[in-house]
Amino acid sequence: MLYVRIKYEKGFTPERIAEHLAWFIRKNKLTIGSVNVYLQLYDDNMKPIKNSNDEYFSVSPGDSSKREYVDDVASKRRSRLKVV
Repeated sequence: MLYVRIKYEKGFTPERIAEHLAWFIRKNKLTIGSVNVYLQLYDDNMKPIKNSNDEYFSVSPGDSSKREYVDDVASKRRSRLKVV
């Protein structure tokens, strides 16, 4: 199983991170499964907030997202087929 780790240094907006992540996946023609996102949070004094590793949000796709995912994966698989 292949894991890709990407670290974004401080200074990116959430929109830029999302755009780059989508670009990276498309450029490398990756079919993704689950995605784990770890965020370093800061307090008002810009000091890192420590949190426990067992707390996380779980986000599940809705019906339209699932259909988009199936179509996207099928499209990638079709593009990899070679005629003999």
